[in-house]
Amino acid sequence: MPTTFSLPNHQSFGNKLNTWAWLKNMMNNNLGILTNAGAPTNGTSGTFAGLAGPGCVLLDITNKNLYINTNTKASPTWTFLSSSANFSSEFTSTGTTESLANTVIKTATVLLTNAQIKALRATPINVVAAPGAGFFVYPIECIVELVYGGNNAFTGAAGDNLGLKWQDGTTTTIMSGGLQAFIQATNSAFNKFVDPAVGSDVNIAKTAVDNKPLVIHNITGAEIAGNAANDNTINVIVKYAIHPSL
Repeated sequence: MPTTFSLPNHQSFGNKLNTWAWLKNMMNNNLGILTNAGAPTNGTSGTFAGLAGPGCVLLDITNKNLYINTNTKASPTWTFLSSSANFSSEFTSTGTTESLANTVIKTATVLLTNAQIKALRATPINVVAAPGAGFFVYPIECIVELVYGGNNAFTGAAGDNLGLKWQDGTTTTIMSGGLQAFIQATNSAFNKFVDPAVGSDVNIAKTAVDNKPLVIHNITGAEIAGNAANDNTINVIVKYAIHPSL
């Protein structure tokens, strides 16, 4: 235990922490680590109202998030501190491997099989899973990699185009790329998605964003076809962050 803390005299004994005095001081100030099954609520009728003092911390054991009381004991305000995902160096979910670039920016890489690519109009694929109630996925950048199998190209409707969306294929496109020349190329290639054109914004209802997955979708009118050898695939690489929704 470090000995450079600035503590009240009754909490120190020589160069050692007086544990019992420290605990008593925590109790007297209604401080501790509390748990709750779900996100806490605020106010005089909120979670641990009348019990949790200012500075008390709370662990949401359902969504694995950390909060601190930034108001009073009588009327706690539980302010989000961090998600458990920010403390994992690497983890794997169904069809997706995610690794942290640091404690905030993450990278998800998803391999789209040949069959998934040819059904992407009807069946969008999750790139990032839903983050939990009170949070949303904030996409920062997306790059797609066409892995050409060496036999024949994809074909399809003119203007083949891929897009990132929240929730599912029915919502508005956030950013797009992978145009026709890329999809139907006869060589492996990379393509960087772009945001909507300057002057064109994206308005999407909170209900379609909060706790919703980030998906990749074929945003043109017809499915991608061709590639009779069924050996072309696409890697989707997305940089993103998880943010609390207000």
